[in-house]
Amino acid sequence: METKQFRVVIVDDDPMVSYISREYLERDCRFAVAGEFADGREALHFLCGNTVDLVLLELRMPEYSGEELMKDLLKNDVPADVIPVTAERSGESLGHALRLGAADYLIKPFTYERFRQCLERYAQRAQIAAGLKAADQEAVDHLLHMPQAAVDAGGGREQHIMGCFRNAPERSFTVKEVAREAGLSDVTVRRYLKRLADAGRIVSGIDYNTGGHPRILYKLP
Repeated sequence: METKQFRVVIVDDDPMVSYISREYLERDCRFAVAGEFADGREALHFLCGNTVDLVLLELRMPEYSGEELMKDLLKNDVPADVIPVTAERSGESLGHALRLGAADYLIKPFTYERFRQCLERYAQRAQIAAGLKAADQEAVDHLLHMPQAAVDAGGGREQHIMGCFRNAPERSFTVKEVAREAGLSDVTVRRYLKRLADAGRIVSGIDYNTGGHPRILYKLP
């Protein structure tokens, strides 16, 4: 089974920004561009008929604005998250976007680092939520109020650990092997591997053919 990718649609009438967004997205193998649209109505038609996880949306578009598209996505029960990537800086527009469920808000011109943080925060929240069997208040607070430092540090380590598996997709790893390749402690790696396994991003199994104590192995699904 392949590792899940987040399917992303870019909606922006500026072809250069659309190109930059695609180029930045393609640096992260957790995300795949499912479509690019310069016209919001064409994007709505596509989104109503296709499974998409995330929409990167310019709010300032002629005739049919990004805000109108967000309203129509809700009206049509389209289960896609939206992050405005926009030149719109007014507090009123920000407030409207948040009330319509914006998952983040990225103002143009943006840096790659801020774009990366945006994707990292989105991916962590989505993966943690997907891995929860039931939510308690502590889990909700962690999802909604995740500090940026945790996103930066945790996301970087998690990416590094997942990179070990992606570089050798058929290989099974022990905790010590991942720790050695990632340059992290066994304790830290064990914690991340458990979280990744709980979220279904990796799978674990027990190897009894060691000639001694059994060991736990981890690999991609």
